[in-house]
Amino acid sequence: MAIMHRARAVLKIKKKNPVSVTGKAKAMNLGIGANLAVFTVVNPALSVIAAQTTVVDKANVVAGTHAKGAAAVRNVQLAILVGMLETQTNTVQGLADLAATWEQAVSIIELAALTVARVGKRAKPILAITRGPQPGSVVLDANATALAGRGKKKSFFNWGYTLDGGKTFLTLPSTPKARTTLANLAPLTTVGFRVSITKSNGIAGDWSQIVAFLVH
Repeated sequence: MAIMHRARAVLKIKKKNPVSVTGKAKAMNLGIGANLAVFTVVNPALSVIAAQTTVVDKANVVAGTHAKGAAAVRNVQLAILVGMLETQTNTVQGLADLAATWEQAVSIIELAALTVARVGKRAKPILAITRGPQPGSVVLDANATALAGRGKKKSFFNWGYTLDGGKTFLTLPSTPKARTTLANLAPLTTVGFRVSITKSNGIAGDWSQIVAFLVH
């Protein structure tokens, strides 16, 4: 089965800025509260976060008068609220991790008024497999640069697949391009795929490692 990279929730607040923290608390409460069918687990309770947000708002007003000790009191209450939001973020992350797809995980995170961490650029795999246009079909996409190098000499891509865990292999027609499609596979069957290249000198390279994929 193809690997789904984790969508990571980020709180993205200025922890020492009361306006930033309380603004995020209110947005999270609003988003989660409007989607309780999605957020089946809420920790801390929304009422607890709302009450602490009110405490921080009031403490911040008092701190604005520069009364002695008021800023310290506000900072203590602010730290408590930040801790609650961090716990809630972890709860949302746990729900997102259970999502079936990346898109669903992102949706859960964003509904909670959280930010999805930017994903760093990943190296392209030797062989990537995705669902094809019809049921029972797959698209195979080879990393041409990794297999053939950056030279301009023509190479052909050889494709193989196994239905029995690598005991026997079937082959597909070689292609001049690093992509091909295979159809008429049985849905809900795990198939292993591999690729190799034949360079312009006619010598075939080694097969890649087998990549398993659940056909839909």
